[in-house]
Amino acid sequence: MGGRLLSVLLLLPVLGLAGCAVSQPQDRIEDRLRANDTAGALEAAERLDSRRNQALYRLERGMLLRFDGDLQGSVDEFEQAKTLLGQLEPISLSETVTDWAVAETADTYQASVHERLLLHVMQMLNFLELGDVQAARVEALQVDLGLRRVDPVDGAAPHGGDAFARYLSGIVFEGSGDRSDALIAYRRAAQRYQALNQPVPRDLQVSLLRLLDALGLPDERDRWAETFGITSWRPAAPDTGRLLLIVQSGLGPRLVEGTVATQDPRTGQLYRISLPSVRRQGDPTTALRITADDRQADGERVESVHASVDRWLDARIPLLTARALSRNVVRHQVSAQARDEHAGLGVLVNLVGFLFEQADTRLWRTLPDSLWMARLDLPAGEYEPEFRISRRGGRDEAVQPGAVTIEPGGLVVRTVTVR
Repeated sequence: MGGRLLSVLLLLPVLGLAGCAVSQPQDRIEDRLRANDTAGALEAAERLDSRRNQALYRLERGMLLRFDGDLQGSVDEFEQAKTLLGQLEPISLSETVTDWAVAETADTYQASVHERLLLHVMQMLNFLELGDVQAARVEALQVDLGLRRVDPVDGAAPHGGDAFARYLSGIVFEGSGDRSDALIAYRRAAQRYQALNQPVPRDLQVSLLRLLDALGLPDERDRWAETFGITSWRPAAPDTGRLLLIVQSGLGPRLVEGTVATQDPRTGQLYRISLPSVRRQGDPTTALRITADDRQADGERVESVHASVDRWLDARIPLLTARALSRNVVRHQVSAQARDEHAGLGVLVNLVGFLFEQADTRLWRTLPDSLWMARLDLPAGEYEPEFRISRRGGRDEAVQPGAVTIEPGGLVVRTVTVR
């Protein structure tokens, strides 16, 4: 392995530039989004298109097309991302050791479990906004199947991201008439919010109790009602439909690099450890309300993307630290080998490895910081709803999405982006 590592280490400047090539276009994407220039963000995303980052490129493009209102284009990009992520197979042990021994960024981008769940969430929302409930139902089934593969016992994600995925799946199942699947999804969503020490959204509480009523399960209904502290609720009328508002709030968290460097005074050998840390960019939304005629419903934060990223990185730091330490050991050994051949070559190998030690800061950054949701039950008919979003600093934003048609048992979904 030493000979191959020596040759690869001498290519580290190229790998280092490749790592920079990921962070720079993502920074540019964020800059363009802050300026509400989605076309510029899409142009910047083209620089992500590489073999190692193909899945990340598709994820970023899919989200940007959502922002731009091109829902079908977003669907197509997300489907490609799912195919790429599904086809990623473990490479051989020797290649794995070589890759991480050289640099974290030398490996192909692998989406975390919470990112994969959010991919299905965004695809569900795309289909719901396109009016294709059955396609959204397929996504909900994929969420359940994927979670059962991750955790065959509880069907839970290791670092979160599954509570809202389950919640939205329940809404989709209920909208397609699958009340049994909806009950399972609502139940697991409530359990996961509790396990993650997050508030169970009020709408989810009521939806779960209503469904338990409708399916004739009074004992479980009463247990949940006691847990939620709810003593009464209004059953859903058979001639009503639902208007669902999703707010994609803020820019998602990013990973930044922190580095500690030192030199062995005896040998002159340089050592460096670079690890990622989370930098949150904030959630500007503080409250949400839907109003239609004389009816209204308040919304709640239903997904904290930053919290999932925090938990995921906390779990990875011990492994990343061990790998960084191992890389230093390997580079020391290869440098000594090169020094045996030529003193100057040993110094060069050590210096190159030191300069281009990088933390892997790749992350799906066009995701929002948080997702908020409000759901309003409405009798069948035509409406001109208003969405009111309260922002930090006391500013309110009123959005008129235009006329919507509510059908009995139907579901209409609208999305608003707040930065």
